[in-house]
Amino acid sequence: ALSIIYSRHWNLENGVCLMIAILFVVTSVLRIVPNIILDTLLVLSIPLSSSSKLLQINGLYRMKTSGDVSLITWLLTTYGCAARVFTTLIELSDITILAGFVIALTLNIIIVVQILYYGNKQKKTD
Repeated sequence: ALSIIYSRHWNLENGVCLMIAILFVVTSVLRIVPNIILDTLLVLSIPLSSSSKLLQINGLYRMKTSGDVSLITWLLTTYGCAARVFTTLIELSDITILAGFVIALTLNIIIVVQILYYGNKQKKTD
């Protein structure tokens, strides 16, 4: 929907975005998606969301420098994820949601530790 608002002209991409947004709203309001599909999508979202963090961890390890990676951004992300873990423990009893947040929190902590350890050193060239 945002791509439609900020776009200066109508194109196929905007049409697809609009159709997906409408489909999402309709299926959410009418609750026509079975719970098994929602549970499956929830489980599949864990490796999907973790993959970008794993790539970031690998990149920081290989470069041995934090470069332009923002410490404050990752600290805030880690704090937000810790709050989600705490809230999930208190409010919900869904182990799948908790597992996703714990995995994300662990990966966020690893990235923060890497940023602090490597700092903004220049990569050594031989």
